[in-house]
Amino acid sequence: MLEFRDTIGTLAPSNTPKNQCEPMKIVLGPRGKKILFILSLILVCVGLSLFIVCRYISCSPLLLVVFFTATVVAVLLLTEAYLRYCTSLDITTYNTRKVKRKYIINGVPTAFLSRCISDENLDMKLKPNYSEQHQDLNWKFNFFFKTNSDGFRQSADIPTLVNQFQHKPKIMVLGDSVTFGWGVDQNNTFTAQLNKSFNNDAHFFNMSVGGWSFAEYFITYNKYKKNISPDLVMVATSPGDFAELNFSSWKNKNTGQLPLAVKRKDYCITREGYFRYDLIAEKYPILRNSYLWILLCKKGLQRIYDMLRSDSLDSYAIAADIVKKISEETPVLVVMLPADYSYKNGTYDTTPSNLFLSRLKEEKNIHVLDCYPTVFENDLYKNFFLDGTHYTRESNLFIAEKISDYIKSSSLLQRHS
Repeated sequence: MLEFRDTIGTLAPSNTPKNQCEPMKIVLGPRGKKILFILSLILVCVGLSLFIVCRYISCSPLLLVVFFTATVVAVLLLTEAYLRYCTSLDITTYNTRKVKRKYIINGVPTAFLSRCISDENLDMKLKPNYSEQHQDLNWKFNFFFKTNSDGFRQSADIPTLVNQFQHKPKIMVLGDSVTFGWGVDQNNTFTAQLNKSFNNDAHFFNMSVGGWSFAEYFITYNKYKKNISPDLVMVATSPGDFAELNFSSWKNKNTGQLPLAVKRKDYCITREGYFRYDLIAEKYPILRNSYLWILLCKKGLQRIYDMLRSDSLDSYAIAADIVKKISEETPVLVVMLPADYSYKNGTYDTTPSNLFLSRLKEEKNIHVLDCYPTVFENDLYKNFFLDGTHYTRESNLFIAEKISDYIKSSSLLQRHS
């Protein structure tokens, strides 16, 4: 590719792979940066001078407002130009026509996930009878998954499996993307490994979906409990599940009622069928490509936006109430799954244990397996994660072994032994 260079600026050649379609950038040289800086100072000085003149010399209020507005707009534009051409900020372009391709799905480069649908009770679930070969271009992993007729990552439809294991223990596994097995192939999730461990003497139904939290777990349990008649419900929860509860809304949530249907405020399924997180940086088309706007969103506006649209209810208490309600009908095993961001400054976050597990201590029909100490205290976390949240194939096997040992040693499925 040709490269044009002078002392003011460079039309930089693109090193972006063809499938990422990233727009070309202009990188200013030393002289160009000096010119831009001098122009900025001149404009600011002129604006301040005009403001002072209009303020202390007789001038119409309208002219004062015009001068002030023009100065503010000019400063914003120059700041935008400085961020765009004089810095190397890692800014993602949010315009859907220019956005960097993050994935290759079934051989097609894309920036968006289109595997989800909505129904009357859930804002998001996986498409039924769907298969996907997924390649993540950012984190450099590749995996395959498929769903059954109910949209779960299972080897067969639920009625078929229920009939096959009619006289054997059936375990309903509820969880998010970690339990779903994001990043590993169909047979390498820890639920698939558990089925191998029990050698067809029991079956673990993987009914987990990425992005779900306790509200979706409760709705799914109530929908399928009659069909499966589980002997044990395993709630495999990771740290993000509790925060996501504050973005979940349902009827009479403030009065303590548990969800029959849930709406989520932190993501949506677009008219085009794309799964999209609700990011303030991409809400307004006119601002999507502004470096200044995206930088402000990353530095605090998104956090403020999240605070305004989330509720202030105790998510740990709600999660505990949901688990207790399930345990009134079926024994529950709560598995605490760690994430890399739980570990900081040589220690791991004990908040889930203190605020969630403490509420379950006196419950006779609830059992707890906390994997945090095992992973973090033995330095396993260093090679445990694919991307800071999801597990490698070896990590899934490790978790499966811990769960299998706990279930067998605790005799949770004793009545079928």
